[in-house]
Amino acid sequence: MNITIINGDFEITDEKMANIESRIRLALSRFATKIACVTVKLTLAANPDKEHKMCRIEVLLRPARTLTVEDTDADLQTAIDRAFAQVARSVERKLRRERELY
Repeated sequence: MNITIINGDFEITDEKMANIESRIRLALSRFATKIACVTVKLTLAANPDKEHKMCRIEVLLRPARTLTVEDTDADLQTAIDRAFAQVARSVERKLRRERELY
């Protein structure tokens, strides 16, 4: 499972980047054989009234299916936590549905 972290608008320490990578590995480790790559993108959300941070996670499942999860919050860590929790459930649900179809 290849993991890429794109830091669009924030200064994030190497320790924080390593923490994000280890947490995504932990959240998705049981699906590692079904996942080609994961991209985590951290940016500012396009909201002119408030400065919200967004965490978008794109998972490329084998064979060639993409699943995208994003969460936005005023606090970056909260957005990351909720997106990580959601991505594991979404991958599990998608794989379960596909097994039921075949």
